[in-house]
Amino acid sequence: MGKILLRKAIGALTTGLVLLAVGPVSAAVQLTAGVNTDGQGAVFTGGGTSSGAPISASVVGSGGFDGGSADATALIGVLGAEAHAQEFFFSNVFYDGSASYSDSVVFSGPGSDPISVQFNLHFGGSLAIGGAAAGAFADAHATINGVNVGDLHVGINDGVVERSTTFSGLGSIGTSYDSTLISLQALVPLNTPVPISLSLEVQAVAHGFNTSASSQFSNTFSFVTGGPLFNLPDGFTVNSPSSFIVDNRFTPPGEAVPEPSTLVISSIMFGLFGAVGLCKQITQRLQPE
Repeated sequence: MGKILLRKAIGALTTGLVLLAVGPVSAAVQLTAGVNTDGQGAVFTGGGTSSGAPISASVVGSGGFDGGSADATALIGVLGAEAHAQEFFFSNVFYDGSASYSDSVVFSGPGSDPISVQFNLHFGGSLAIGGAAAGAFADAHATINGVNVGDLHVGINDGVVERSTTFSGLGSIGTSYDSTLISLQALVPLNTPVPISLSLEVQAVAHGFNTSASSQFSNTFSFVTGGPLFNLPDGFTVNSPSSFIVDNRFTPPGEAVPEPSTLVISSIMFGLFGAVGLCKQITQRLQPE
């Protein structure tokens, strides 16, 4: 009996150490942010790629015939961009901002794979033009397991409002949006990393005398909060510590949930305390009566 209890104690301690060894670390996160323009006097700052830290880019231009600006920001699960352009003469000017996010997640649950899943995403922002010869646009895309599960285009092109999407939930055609999007379905395997990605691009174009355009979608295309990130079959879930996804909820820093590292430490301490308790039982049972 003493040997059995000792093996249990060692097993409890080993469980804690294994949890530490497989702690939530990932190098799969990639964020990008960039801006572009053909405007006069343009000054660029920031931009590039990141493996998880927030990244941003901006450009401001000012010249004799045109002016404008563009900004783009990428955080884990949250993308934003905006662009503004103004033409003072009879030429053309554009400003563009883009951002992207990618990582991998792991789906798990009973039964066999593959299972069918859908994204739940937020999209919001506004479009405006001054004068007929101008355009403001926004495009968003989402993929799951390498499959394009959602495309979205909204805009105002020379006074004509545009809208096309494969997402459901965008709402009626207009110049202002605050929507919860549901993507197309994708088949995914269980218990193995599955790549996911989001991308957003906005553009403002002015090409007539004293015209302007504005596309404002800052912190706009993102994971939903306060509800399930994916629509899943009953009994299944999804996690990605590197992207703050816990039990199919997006829980970025500041949310009232334990950090992934805290969960691991708690599991280790549970294992250690269990080991200590079992060792005490061993000592008591091995002592002579």
